[in-house]
Amino acid sequence: MEHVVIKYLADLNIPIAQKYCKKLIASHPNYPSLLSITDTLQRLGIHHKTARIKKKHLSNVEYPYLLWPDEEGREPIIIKDQRDLSINGEKDQISIKVSQQAVVLKAQPADTIANEEHNQQRWQEFFFKLLSSVLVAAVAGLIFLSTLSSLTGVSALLLLTAFAGAVVGYLLIAKEVGINYELVEAFCRDGQKTNCDILLNSDAAQLFRKKITFSDATASYFLFQLLVVGFLLPLGEPSFLWILVGLSALTVPFIGYSLWYQALKAKTWCRLCLIVNGLLIVQVGLFGYLYYDSLIGTGYPGLNSLAVALLLFGSVGSAMLLLKHKIKVANSSEQAEIVANRIKNYPEVFMFLLRREKRVNITPFEQELFIGNPDAPIKILMAASLGCGPCKEGFEQAMQLVTIYPQNVNLSIRLRTGGGRSNGDITPGIALLGYWQQHIHGKLNTSDRTEQLIRNWYESKNLEEFSSQYPWDVNSGNNGDLEQLETRHTQWMEQEEISATPTFFINGTQLPRAYQIVDLMGIVLGFAELVEKKQIVPNK
Repeated sequence: MEHVVIKYLADLNIPIAQKYCKKLIASHPNYPSLLSITDTLQRLGIHHKTARIKKKHLSNVEYPYLLWPDEEGREPIIIKDQRDLSINGEKDQISIKVSQQAVVLKAQPADTIANEEHNQQRWQEFFFKLLSSVLVAAVAGLIFLSTLSSLTGVSALLLLTAFAGAVVGYLLIAKEVGINYELVEAFCRDGQKTNCDILLNSDAAQLFRKKITFSDATASYFLFQLLVVGFLLPLGEPSFLWILVGLSALTVPFIGYSLWYQALKAKTWCRLCLIVNGLLIVQVGLFGYLYYDSLIGTGYPGLNSLAVALLLFGSVGSAMLLLKHKIKVANSSEQAEIVANRIKNYPEVFMFLLRREKRVNITPFEQELFIGNPDAPIKILMAASLGCGPCKEGFEQAMQLVTIYPQNVNLSIRLRTGGGRSNGDITPGIALLGYWQQHIHGKLNTSDRTEQLIRNWYESKNLEEFSSQYPWDVNSGNNGDLEQLETRHTQWMEQEEISATPTFFINGTQLPRAYQIVDLMGIVLGFAELVEKKQIVPNK
């Protein structure tokens, strides 16, 4: 389901971090469901609407949109145009069985995503793709430059088949470790008697007690061949050509067995396997031509050449197996994390753990530093210091919650001011509270200006620069009120025994240790519903 959603958002040209978005959907407690999609879209700040629409009115909805054809269908269908709504079953048209009503989701195109965590993940995905492209381009460039002076039609064909085989080997391993490419999947399943997955998972594709697969052997063989043809042969080592001839001859029985197994045993075809067989057949013919026309030479391989070839093949094969193992372990860990987060994101689980944490007095001060909707059902109180790095990060994450869920979340901040008024020093806490009290409290846009004030402090953390940007009258007649406000912050910190900052409290109860404030992103809507139903029972 998450793959379909990603493709739909890509059709709308919305800049999505694909892996991150899939993870959010899959880790939702109601996965797989429409709710897991809508909550994820809201978390990302993507405007959308859902509705039940009668079948006869579906053509009036603006394309593209997601359609759930029936109540039991878990996977939506992307409707791009009128042809996708056809029910006559013609070629290249999607046959949809809609009873009376269908569920439709329509998202609005967007150029940016407001979620900072998503944007960081998207940059990481882009950087990884960039590094991969640079690696492939660098290897291809090195091979091209090394073979440029001695490139002939035969060597070019051999190099091309080796490169094509290495690419197909990568695609085979990618399928094994769960990396899916839409074009490859469509290519493998296009036809009544074609299914790559059945054959690649069969016993026939398992070698050496199921420790090495057909995919491993294919990728290792062609990559080894690519290195030999691209680097060793251009260095004037014709003996390695004989090694390639010998290995090519050994592939003949494997080609025959593969074709026999697919045609008669499995009675289905793997198109990627057929491409591998075709490349091997081309190479057998190519090496046969070189042998019978005496173009290989008489430099038979010695012990040194055989040892180098064996070590190179062993290095390539071992590296492939280790890399594949690492990817599988990472995927298993990610799947385990998704399942754990699915449980962790249940609002009832969060509420259960929240009830067992420390409760504090969150009765608002007369002059309270608050940001957001004061009537929001979820009230976050942040005990903070103005000099700590984690407080800056915690403030940014809490503000993400307020920004994405403005009707559900309110943020209040209480500061460890550090004193200073009695000895004549002006601390950051005093400077911030002094300006806020004189110029923001009780004025228009108090919430927005409070947010900007705190954000600007954390961006500079320089008292002199901050004071010049936000000057206030130190000798004002209202200094008694400021001292009283400062005393309230200090006394509250001492009374509630706040020993570390930032510390977050949710509706008067300390955030459970199993959660970080950013984890509330996946819980806000469900938890707000529980709060509004008065299921949160305060401690006596």
